[in-house]
Amino acid sequence: MHYKKYIPFSIEAIYVATGIFGPTIATLVGVKVFTTYLTPHQYGRFALAVSIALFARESIGIATYYTVVRYFSIAIKHGMYWYFSCIKRIFSTTLYSIIILCLLSFALFFVFKIEIDLFYSVSLTILLGGGLICNQAIVGILAGARKRISYSIHLNLLNWGQMIFAIIFILFGFKSAEGILIGFILSMFLIQTYSAIKIKNYYFIKMVEEGKNSEFSILYNSFFKYFWPLTLSGVFSWIQLFSDRWALNTFCEVSDVGAYFAIYQLSFSPMLMLSLFIINLIGPIIYSKIGDNTDSAIKINALKINRLISYILLIFIFIGFILIYSTYEFISAVIIGKQFLYMSWAFPWLFLSGGFYAMGQQFLISEYSSMNSKKILKIRMFSSLFSLICYALFVNFFQRDGVVWGNLLSSINYAVIAFISQEKHLSDRIRIFR
Repeated sequence: MHYKKYIPFSIEAIYVATGIFGPTIATLVGVKVFTTYLTPHQYGRFALAVSIALFARESIGIATYYTVVRYFSIAIKHGMYWYFSCIKRIFSTTLYSIIILCLLSFALFFVFKIEIDLFYSVSLTILLGGGLICNQAIVGILAGARKRISYSIHLNLLNWGQMIFAIIFILFGFKSAEGILIGFILSMFLIQTYSAIKIKNYYFIKMVEEGKNSEFSILYNSFFKYFWPLTLSGVFSWIQLFSDRWALNTFCEVSDVGAYFAIYQLSFSPMLMLSLFIINLIGPIIYSKIGDNTDSAIKINALKINRLISYILLIFIFIGFILIYSTYEFISAVIIGKQFLYMSWAFPWLFLSGGFYAMGQQFLISEYSSMNSKKILKIRMFSSLFSLICYALFVNFFQRDGVVWGNLLSSINYAVIAFISQEKHLSDRIRIFR
């Protein structure tokens, strides 16, 4: 039977979906509790703290993830020793950076006499940022190795653990941004330690047996040659994704940041999770087929499959937008606290914006597969600068409503640029209709 060859892939899809959509449900549960017990001002402080921590994830963390996933198939062919040596360097550098930054914040606390709450927030944000970098390395190994069950278990334990710990702290009186951050960090430390031990036990013996080989320096340097431009492109990615909150904080109130972030988590974030699901499911398969990027025919066929998936995603986005536009008031009232509902009108538009951003991410697989991280940097740089202009103009002139339209316009721009980039890999001329 022909259908039998699709059974392993279907099982993989189920595990990956569980690993992505389980945490999405955890996030929605967290939003319900957080917006019930916290004021928009406190939730705004949490949103700003998380956005700073996510700078570490978007710059170093995401670069780590994509590099680890992309080079796993190469490590299988050429040995694991150099591969885990690269990852070890990222872990150790992250740890040293956390220690140095925490010591600096401690020194600033005594020298400039900053408020104790600010000191706590800064320290917790540094710890969360470091944890997010390490988490991307772990998730990247599991995704690259297509360890779908371990991948799903890790993400579910991590995200549900974060929400449960944070909710416990809130219910026991820590009704503040710091209470949520402490819960997140505790869960991250426990679950990452568990997953790291499992990975070490699985690969350590094989890695020691292989040792260094003649290709060590070449592969090691190649890894970081691919990695470093991605870190810089991640900085621009962060600007595109999180400058909306800081624009609101600059031109409006912190409470507006909190209300916007609550709706953002309900609408834009699930689309990011959907994009992550597709990329984690399809990306490793495409990378393993393309390998070291020497067979152009195989690469084109793989990218055509990715393009078809992107078009299916586009259809889903517009169907979802129509459904949400007709039901957003009911959904918002069920999940979001009453103090936050004044931003509920933005729900369908942020969903659409998240959909276009997800499209851009999917199209950009063409650049990740070609191992041309400098091209990704150029795309990210242009998109982020365009986003900054959108947010600065729209929020300045239209206040908190403007951030929604700025978000939508910047996401459309990103999707179009990524689409053009993909088409260049598939033909000498850009032909949308074939």
